[in-house]
Amino acid sequence: MTTIGRVGQFLALATFMMLVPVAVLAADGIKGFGPYRQGCETVDLFQAIEDGQLQVRLIPRDSAQVRLLVENKSGKPLNVLLPEAMAASPVLAQFENLFGPGGGQDNAPQNLGFGMPMMQGGGNQAPLFNMPGGQNQNRGPGFMPFNIAPEVVGQMKLSSVCLDHGKPNPRPTIQYELRRIDEVTAIPAMHEVCSMLGRGEIGQKAAQAAAWHLNNGLSWEELKKERIHAVFGLQSKIVFTPEQIEEAKKAVKKAEEKSGGSKNQKIASSLSASR
Repeated sequence: MTTIGRVGQFLALATFMMLVPVAVLAADGIKGFGPYRQGCETVDLFQAIEDGQLQVRLIPRDSAQVRLLVENKSGKPLNVLLPEAMAASPVLAQFENLFGPGGGQDNAPQNLGFGMPMMQGGGNQAPLFNMPGGQNQNRGPGFMPFNIAPEVVGQMKLSSVCLDHGKPNPRPTIQYELRRIDEVTAIPAMHEVCSMLGRGEIGQKAAQAAAWHLNNGLSWEELKKERIHAVFGLQSKIVFTPEQIEEAKKAVKKAEEKSGGSKNQKIASSLSASR
C-alpha cells in the first residue's frame, strides 16, 4: 500500500472515531439535540425552565426508563447545561382527586432518579472549563452542554432507578414532574450513583440495587432475596443476579468515597424516609 493510501485510511478512521459519540447517542434514543455551539447563550436547565426559556415533560415507561422532552421556547438556539443527575416525582394532585385530601402521598408511585449522558461530538466543541460564568460547576470533565434549536422538542430516553422500594411502579399515564435530585433524596451518594448510570459506568440493575441499599436501607442480603412474584403459578424469579449485586457494592463504595455520604448515611436515610 502506498503512503498516500495509508494516510487516507488513517484520516477516514479518525473521522469515523470523531463521529462515533454522536452516532451512539442518537442510537440510544437522543433526538433533537446537537453539540455545543460557540456564540449561543448557555443556560442552566432548571433556571431556563423557571425563566420560561425551556418547557419540559417527563414520561416514565416504568421504573427503569424515562423519556425527557425539552422544548426551546426562547426563539433562539440555546446551549443547555444539564445536571449530571436529576429526579422525577409524581404530581400528587392527580392522586388527591382520586383518594381525597392527603391521599396523594400514600397512594403515589415511586420517585425516580436518573443521570445524563455526556455529549461529545467532535473537536469543534469548547472544553467544559471554558463555559462562561463558571457554569461547569459540579459537572465532570468532558461533560458538554447540548444545543437545541428554537421551537424544537429534544427527546432523550434515559435509564432510571426507583427511589422508593415497595411503592407502586410508574407508568406512562401517570403525570411526573422533573425535580432536582437533592429535592427528592438527602443522600449524597445517590447523586453519584445516578450520575454513573447516566454515563454508562454501571448497569441499570446494579444501579437499582445500589439505590435501594442507599435510599431505603435494604441490606445486600435482603437485595439478594428480592424476587419478582409470577402469576398463574409460574415460578418467581430473582430480581438481581450475584454479579449485579457485586457491581452495586462497588458502585456504592465509589459513590460514598466521592461524595463523603457514608458519614451521614443514617441521618440522610431518616430524612429520605420522611419525605
